[in-house]
Amino acid sequence: MVASAQASRVTPTERFYVLDGIRGVGAFLVMFGHYLDPGHGQNPFFSSTHVAVDMFFILSGFVVYHAYAGKLQNGMTAGAYINRRFSRFAPTVTAGVIFGAIGLAAWYAAYDLKMDPVRFALVHIGHLAFIPAFVDFNVPATELGHLFPSNRSLWSIFYEFVATVCFLWFLKLRQWALFVGAVASYVVLVLGCYAVAQDTGADMTTHVGGQADSFFLGFPRVFGDFLSGMLLYRITYLKPGWFMRFVPAMRGIIPALAVYVALLVFFLFPYRWNGTYQVFSLVILSPLLIIVGVRVSPGRKWVCSSMDWLGQLSFPLYCIHEPMRLLVESTFVANDLTSVPWSYRVLLSMVLSTLFAAFLLEVFRRLSAEWRVGKWLKPITG
Repeated sequence: MVASAQASRVTPTERFYVLDGIRGVGAFLVMFGHYLDPGHGQNPFFSSTHVAVDMFFILSGFVVYHAYAGKLQNGMTAGAYINRRFSRFAPTVTAGVIFGAIGLAAWYAAYDLKMDPVRFALVHIGHLAFIPAFVDFNVPATELGHLFPSNRSLWSIFYEFVATVCFLWFLKLRQWALFVGAVASYVVLVLGCYAVAQDTGADMTTHVGGQADSFFLGFPRVFGDFLSGMLLYRITYLKPGWFMRFVPAMRGIIPALAVYVALLVFFLFPYRWNGTYQVFSLVILSPLLIIVGVRVSPGRKWVCSSMDWLGQLSFPLYCIHEPMRLLVESTFVANDLTSVPWSYRVLLSMVLSTLFAAFLLEVFRRLSAEWRVGKWLKPITG
């Protein structure tokens, strides 16, 4: 296990406001990428926004290490840790699952599609426990597609939760082992994606894990990213000597804005180069942004508060924007309003998603939802 001397240097009270803002901007980029569907003439500038999901995985490894390494090394039980992590996800994921079921049911009704209601219910009950859909509820039956068909974004929550549970074991690894694990995961990911591209004749992409046919490739993707996040934390906080020398501390609004401009440039880059740019982004650019973001302090209180709010908004926005799109589109179809320009419908979906995400954030805060879920789970997890 990591030496206790290292654990004492983990200070979970410290906040990384720029990283909070990166999560918020990333969530909006994912929403833009989902809404600008290829069927509507997708803009190439949004063709690689899914790399933001890899940024989330890397940030998760970094933040989980920051928040829990010291606690686990100083006596927190595995059950208590899993309780905390599940409680963090569960309220928002539950809202995403319920809202997604309503949105997909409305979509099926608007387009006069048929489903098996029992299987539909079983799939969504499983989703409440982050279990993907391996049962087809369409009538007539079709091939399995999205792991979370009513809310495509939730696939990454499944993999992230798996990675956070594995953190209990990852924490015992030495720094070189984290590096080897991350590199090995990325090698498996790239080779797997290359094999899929050769088999299908399509361009290579690292955007895998969300569909049933790429289910197993989701694991090297999330493990590579999560281990990279842990490694970044070890480098920047537990052994920061070289890091402090080569990455200067910066303070003020301008350096923080520069990080976000760089984020937009990286993720809105219009060329994929047959998957090469995606690999470069997740292996080099995303970690680089986090390394720089750690060393930037926004300074002004209102800027820190704004970034903090963006970070909090990111999770509900990520979990509900797809159901909102389904509801808006099905409402327009059911009421014979398809003549309304697609761009207006997309804009309406974006505005409603943002407002509803903010509403959920406030409701969960007032209800102390995470605390209540943790209390209910305590007899099980200890």
